[in-house]
Amino acid sequence: MTPESLAKAVVLFNPRPARGFYLAERGAVWGNDQFGAKNPPYAIVNYWVKEHAPDGAKLTIADAKGATVRELEGPSEPGLNRITWDLTRAKAQRIDPPEAREAGQSNFVAPGEYDLTLKVGKETSKSKITVGYPPGVGPEPPAGLK
Repeated sequence: MTPESLAKAVVLFNPRPARGFYLAERGAVWGNDQFGAKNPPYAIVNYWVKEHAPDGAKLTIADAKGATVRELEGPSEPGLNRITWDLTRAKAQRIDPPEAREAGQSNFVAPGEYDLTLKVGKETSKSKITVGYPPGVGPEPPAGLK
């Protein structure tokens, strides 16, 4: 955040690289009781809004070919705001593998760089996010990228 960004109507900050992870299966218990905690968000997108917009904020995520992968809505209150993305496509575009139904695992987007476009009222701001996965997590990259 700089004085220049605070003077603008809308600023989409550059997010940290996003990393997917596999959820642990719920099939075994090694103690007297079960423990559960909320999973951390996969991708966190922060943005600045100077003045409230009644229609909220809309974040569009596009792949390297320019195809929209996901559209998310968020708050548009004066100050810092946040939208989280679970690294999945819109449900209409998604084909979940059979194992996703059993363990509650998400079917992630491919690793790579994605374009972010934030629209608040008539104002827009753009940025990029890099998506990656530890070995064995996420979809396999295309043969040419291995």
